[in-house]
Amino acid sequence: LLFVFISELMLVEPELWHQIRGSVILLLMKTSSVGFDLDVGIITPPSILLFAGYCLSPVSLIFGPFVTLPDYRKSKTAEFTRDVLIRGISSVGLAYLCVL
Repeated sequence: LLFVFISELMLVEPELWHQIRGSVILLLMKTSSVGFDLDVGIITPPSILLFAGYCLSPVSLIFGPFVTLPDYRKSKTAEFTRDVLIRGISSVGLAYLCVL
């Protein structure tokens, strides 16, 4: 949190900081979430690769909403079925329809 404040005020040029601020804050949220979940006992300590994949996943870091580590683990073990494909295609179709 201190890094975010210092970067906002001193370290990084304002134009560059405004471009990356959202991603930095999401990384901070993800790290804090894992820390709280570990403290409460909801999760076991993740491996370094799992934690790096969770923190740097473009699905939630750039494009989507905040996802907890247990939800990220579930998404990695979920099976890809015909139902999932149909729902995905229909969602994309509805998104295009809304844009028109």
